[in-house]
Amino acid sequence: MKNCFILFFTLISWLGLSQEPAISVSYTDAPMKEVLELVEEQSGYKFYYLEQWFDSNTYTGDFKEIPLQDWLAAFFNDTVFNYFFMEDQKIILTKNIAIIDPSAIDSVGVAPEVVSKDTKKQLKKRQPVYRSSSLPISQVDTLSVYVGKQRIPFREEAELVYGTVYDETSKLPLSNASVWIKNTSVGTATDSLGRFSARLVPGEYVMEVSLLGFQKKVIRMYFFSEGSVDIALKESYESLNEVVISGTKVSARRENMMGVNELEIEKIKLIPLVLGERDIFKTLTTLGGVDQVGEGSLGFNVRGGKEDQNLVILDEATIYNPQHFFGIFSAINATSLEEAVLYKSYIPPKFGGRLSSVFELKTKKPNIEKFTGEVSLGPATGSLHLEVPLAKEKSAVFIGGRSVHSNWILKQLNEEQLQKSAASFYDGNIKFRQKLSENSEMTLGTYYSRDSYKITTDSTNTYQNFAASLQWTKKVSEDATIAITLAHSNYNFNLEFDGQSNTDFDFKYGLQETKVKGVVSQQWFKDHQLEYGLEGKLYGIQPGERTPLNSSSIFEPVSLQKEKGLEGALFISDYFLLGEKIEVEVGLRLNAFAAIGPSQVTVINEGSTKNYFGPSFRTSFKYNVKEDLSLKAGVNSTYQFIHQLSSNTTVTPLDTWKLSSYNIEPQQGMQYALGISQDFSQRTFSASLEGYYKTSKNVLDYKAGADLLLNDNLEQEVLQGKGKSYGVELSIEKKKGFWNGALSYTYSRAFLQFKNSLPELEINNGDFFPSNYDKPHNINLFSNHKITRRYSISWNFTYQTGRPVTIPIGLFNINNVEYLLFQDRNTFRLRDYYRLDVGVNIEGNHKKNKKAHGFWNVSIYNVLGRDNPYALLFSRQDGMVKAFESTIFSLPVPTITYNLKF
Repeated sequence: MKNCFILFFTLISWLGLSQEPAISVSYTDAPMKEVLELVEEQSGYKFYYLEQWFDSNTYTGDFKEIPLQDWLAAFFNDTVFNYFFMEDQKIILTKNIAIIDPSAIDSVGVAPEVVSKDTKKQLKKRQPVYRSSSLPISQVDTLSVYVGKQRIPFREEAELVYGTVYDETSKLPLSNASVWIKNTSVGTATDSLGRFSARLVPGEYVMEVSLLGFQKKVIRMYFFSEGSVDIALKESYESLNEVVISGTKVSARRENMMGVNELEIEKIKLIPLVLGERDIFKTLTTLGGVDQVGEGSLGFNVRGGKEDQNLVILDEATIYNPQHFFGIFSAINATSLEEAVLYKSYIPPKFGGRLSSVFELKTKKPNIEKFTGEVSLGPATGSLHLEVPLAKEKSAVFIGGRSVHSNWILKQLNEEQLQKSAASFYDGNIKFRQKLSENSEMTLGTYYSRDSYKITTDSTNTYQNFAASLQWTKKVSEDATIAITLAHSNYNFNLEFDGQSNTDFDFKYGLQETKVKGVVSQQWFKDHQLEYGLEGKLYGIQPGERTPLNSSSIFEPVSLQKEKGLEGALFISDYFLLGEKIEVEVGLRLNAFAAIGPSQVTVINEGSTKNYFGPSFRTSFKYNVKEDLSLKAGVNSTYQFIHQLSSNTTVTPLDTWKLSSYNIEPQQGMQYALGISQDFSQRTFSASLEGYYKTSKNVLDYKAGADLLLNDNLEQEVLQGKGKSYGVELSIEKKKGFWNGALSYTYSRAFLQFKNSLPELEINNGDFFPSNYDKPHNINLFSNHKITRRYSISWNFTYQTGRPVTIPIGLFNINNVEYLLFQDRNTFRLRDYYRLDVGVNIEGNHKKNKKAHGFWNVSIYNVLGRDNPYALLFSRQDGMVKAFESTIFSLPVPTITYNLKF
């Protein structure tokens, strides 16, 4: 009887629909209300709706003798509207939701003859809940949103919800905002354009959106099908009594990339470091795949690359020497930073010019609402940083500076030799921020650092970094943002020798870089995020200039020929989804370089050129096996047109840079990487394993006995060869709870090869040999245990294989002059390196309405007193050559520092 009733109802419905009128309508760029009125005239049916539902979109169509039902399906298919037929030729429009007639199974759009009892039960279960008291929700700034439209039949497949988080006042996008679906494991963060995306099964959800400095927003979301939701956040005007950092969510785009590490700036203060300094670069070397030749050495090495193969940029301006006092301190104060991201595998195409990595640093954006500041005082340095509003909600300035008081300490010592020594440095930042309109903003930042040291009584060394950048950003539409940057960098060093003889001189070296860059970020269709633009750099190098200090000096003035070069690039990248589980980013960078200006060149190689061009292909792939497990892969090719020259085993401030030219070809690199990552215990723990293989060519090294300073024919003192490196990086991290920490283990090898048709131009007979930074095993372990809300204990342990060195194996005599005979390069290793640091952190009290928040750190660096070898020194004694190890910190170094935020 029941089946007969269904069949009868289906027949009546079919007959009713078959009698629908056929309509002929034509409209061009017409609003929805006007189109519906035309259809009403043709069909005799009446539409019921609310006019405020309609947006400003217009519609174009031309239909001849089409059934009304077919026209409705076509017209409303790509909209958020559903329709329902009532008696008396009435059509009810609904936004998002659908009206369902529960009296007939046909209302869910399934043919009666194929509907079983089990299917009917499932259909009832699949109906979404429109209002539920089972989902708890905060009463703070809540609202309800409807996404997509309810489709019939109901669907259980996950679909995409996407949108933009932006500043309610300025309308500018907000990056790194947390977007979390409560009571689920779904969470993400916005990218640089404020965009986010996630996949959800249709239903009712509570979405929580938060960002430091903005008021949290909680949204009840009714999700029906793929669609977008834009969220505006208000700036927070209340000061925070305490900030607890339990983890940093990288943007969805960064999370997709291979080998991306975002450092937690606040967490750096918990890591025990030498003399209590918040050293961003020392923290960097605790990551897997990042290493340093040793304590007291400039630069860092990433995945088997040389120090000069890392691009360090501060607000888009290149920093050529980011270290103070031979690498003991960082030249960039972490207190002034807002963001620090290392790209060591997939490098976004908007960055170029280096083979191994890009370390992107951004200084704090000045607070335009209220005055804030921070003071830090330690045994070696003191710093002050202020954020001052100039025009409320319009402009502000950030001012910061740091200086060392080592000269004062040296003057208090009893030893005369130390009193005559000098070692000082300082650095500072100024950043101005101006809102030009609701959709545009401008920032102007400057940075300066200076080092001066005098170890011997006759020599004074100084070096300086200067950087400035002007950045303008504008949101040109809902889907596109443009950013234009003009940046300038300047690095120079000076060696002044004033001895007791007539050999006094002053040596100067300088390097300048001016850059202009334009980047457009655009949402393309629904699933594609494009980033494209162009970049140009102008280099200028003064390779060396020596002048006599006084008239009695025997030296004549010497000034080497200046070098100039122009580097340009066009780039584009696309981040998109393939299905529900695959995320892909592909990119292309077209690189070009030309040596410009008048110059005299000795051509060494036939077919040499001063113009170079080549494409860099980059791709990153992520497969989400499940919500907490993913596989990653990446391929990265790079070009480098500027090279650092050093005749030492480690980089020093007196090392010079050389542009690609007729005889020095640009370096080229290729890296392949594969990894797996997984979260455990509701994202409390995370683990990742990555492997890589990297090759490079045209890598520079020096000939034996090379003279790199004041040499007009520098190309004849260097060799170009090949490099290869490979390794595996394991990382385990606990992010939440009173105890947190991280363990990283890296196994890596790095080799070089310099082969030539002339045996005298080969190194180690043309075979591959270990580089100076080849350290197979590297372990870093950091732990922080919170005893109470105010007290915590931190410790840091590091172990590294000893680095390769070259040692002499004998003496020989030529014309009564003794010379050392060395073995093959880098065939001996120093002793292994290990160090343990401990620290106690004491927070100030957590009273409400505090005007300032204090933080004490008491730490001991190298608590075991390990005399880790830094280098080998050789001395001839009794007709023999003897080796002596040198160390930097062979005793425990205690430190007390105090930090005050207000």
